[in-house]
Amino acid sequence: MILQKQKAKNTFFLNCNLKGAIFDITNLENADFSTAYNFSINPSSNQIKNAFFQKTTVLGYLVHLILE
Repeated sequence: MILQKQKAKNTFFLNCNLKGAIFDITNLENADFSTAYNFSINPSSNQIKNAFFQKTTVLGYLVHLILE
């Protein structure tokens, strides 16, 4: 699944397996990923303001950040 230049604002990804999903230049503001899993979101190429994540799934977001 490729979500490129899409509007997924306020979307609930309820128990979704997003393995292989590509988010690119997508508006994910207020999207709820709290029960989604296997996702990878690059924050530099997507709008993710106020998106919801759980501690157990947030690694799909953090993988694109350089953490020290």
